[in-house]
Amino acid sequence: MSVPFYYDTMRNNLLILVLSLAFLAGCVTTATNTENCFYGIGMNSAYDSKDFKVFLSKDGELQYNSNDKIMNKDIYAWANYDAKYACLGITVYNSTATAIPTSALTDSFNLVTTEDKIINLKKRSLALYPSSGYINPGCRVLYFLNNPYGADSKKLVSKTAMIICELGTLSERVTIVLKPVPKGR
Repeated sequence: MSVPFYYDTMRNNLLILVLSLAFLAGCVTTATNTENCFYGIGMNSAYDSKDFKVFLSKDGELQYNSNDKIMNKDIYAWANYDAKYACLGITVYNSTATAIPTSALTDSFNLVTTEDKIINLKKRSLALYPSSGYINPGCRVLYFLNNPYGADSKKLVSKTAMIICELGTLSERVTIVLKPVPKGR
C-alpha cells in the first residue's frame, strides 16, 4: 500500500524543519553560552565609525563614547561567536519607535580587519535568516554568519577592527558598527 503524495511531502517538510531547528538550537545554545565579543551601535554612516570607541570603565563596565549627531543609541547590537559551528551570531536590538527593514537580499555584513581589509561575512543559511522583513520596535533579531576564520574564534576577535552591518534597502538603510569588546569584561 503506497502513502499518498501529500503525506510524503509533509514528512519531508517536517524533517527539514526538525533538522533546521536542531542546527539553530546548537548554534544559539553555544552562542548564548559564550561571552559577547563585539558591541555595536546604530550610526549615520560607516565612515563615522572612527568616532565610535568601546572601552571599559574603572569598574570594568562596558562603555562607549556617545555622539548623538552620528549615533542612534536606540539601535544596538551584540555579537557572539561559536567556534564549534564556525558561527558568528549578531543580535540587533530595535528600541526605536519605527521598524527597521531587513532582507536576505539587501542586508550586508562586512568585517574590517586590523590590516584594513574588508571581508564579506556570508550568511549562514537563508533558511535561518529572519523572514519577517522588519525588526519591529522593541524587538530583536539574530543573524547567523560564517566565521571567516573557520573554527578559530581567537583570530576572529584579534584580527577584527570592526563589523559593519547594513540592513534594509538603499532608501531605508540602517548601519550598525560593532567594535571588539575589550578584554577583562
